[in-house]
Amino acid sequence: MNNIEMHIKKNKRFKTINCRFSFKNKLSANTYVMLTVLLEMLKRTTNKYQTNRELKLKQLDLYEIDVKTHVNLTSKYIIGNIDFLFIGPKVLKIDYLEDIVLFMQDIILDHNKFNEKDLEIVKNELINETMQAGSYPEEIVKNTLFSLTKEKYRISMNLYLDELDKINVNNLYQFYQEFLTNEMIIFLVGNIDTKLTKLIKNIPFKNKPFIKEDLYNYQIPELTNNKKVIKMDVNQSKLAFLFRYQNAFLYNNIYLSGVFSLILCNLANSLYMQKIREKLSLVYYVSINHINSFNLMMVSSAYKHGNSKIVYKYLIEGLKDMQEGNFSEELLHNAISYKLLGLKQINDYNTRILNNMYSENVIGLPSIEERRETIQKVTKEEIINFAKNIIVTDIVYLEGDNDE
Repeated sequence: MNNIEMHIKKNKRFKTINCRFSFKNKLSANTYVMLTVLLEMLKRTTNKYQTNRELKLKQLDLYEIDVKTHVNLTSKYIIGNIDFLFIGPKVLKIDYLEDIVLFMQDIILDHNKFNEKDLEIVKNELINETMQAGSYPEEIVKNTLFSLTKEKYRISMNLYLDELDKINVNNLYQFYQEFLTNEMIIFLVGNIDTKLTKLIKNIPFKNKPFIKEDLYNYQIPELTNNKKVIKMDVNQSKLAFLFRYQNAFLYNNIYLSGVFSLILCNLANSLYMQKIREKLSLVYYVSINHINSFNLMMVSSAYKHGNSKIVYKYLIEGLKDMQEGNFSEELLHNAISYKLLGLKQINDYNTRILNNMYSENVIGLPSIEERRETIQKVTKEEIINFAKNIIVTDIVYLEGDNDE
């Protein structure tokens, strides 16, 4: 029996069962790419299923059990996740849990070596997917923006493609051996009985138990203040820049940052939307995306050619309005209500429940109830003080060839 911590949320409302295996790895450019490749390789073939076709047929045999892999970044670690989604045996009225758990075990543990042909297929697929995604103007702006910042901020695979050339079947298998000893934690959501949990407990993992810590507690690197203009044949000009909370780490202020971005931008009646889009008709869209792992928020917008300076001016003025408290109590109330509605909807889907369990036990979020109480108490003064600690770092413009 393994000693891996397992978090379980029993839920009889849904027909499916979600299971996630999460592995902690030190963050580096090499690890980011190596882990991404490894996770793709694990779900491609195993010792038992020598070809991807054989593995896919087995998934069909298990009523189309789904296997997905993904990574989550923190400032110090990269978490590799393997998710299994399958129909609960009580729905099918068959007892196939032994086969399900054995399949999970095979995917994670049943690898004595890796095939060079499979590795090349995985690497080429990653290159093609990344290059295709990176060809979109929005991705070009984002990737360029992160390339201007310090090394730890480079969180797009597009900026790591050169690392793929360094991966071969030997160093990948060595990384896999280390992967099987890293800290690990398991999550289960659905109509679960004790048989399933016992079977998973009997998987012969040799990983260490997951140690909870502040995954976002790190020394903030030196600020950068770069600017770059890209000229392309595009229908719309675009820009993106970074908001940085310069004191305590942004993740410790996640509630304030969420309400802040809703008031400034991410509500239909936000400051940006009402003034820059509805009143002045300057932009097609404007949004704020949180990159909590790296103490950043990214502001991005698309607009007509020739409006770069005026759009940037009004975006910065919006930040000043927040710093001076030029927003209504009604807008604050709407933002708080929106955040509370999001918390309420967590329990509407298995995947949201799973992700919430992950956030609470891996990232360290408080419980839903604690978050609800905290958000309800957010005041206008707190938002103003939060905004006063925001600074703008780095900016990228994507403009038409004839844009001035």
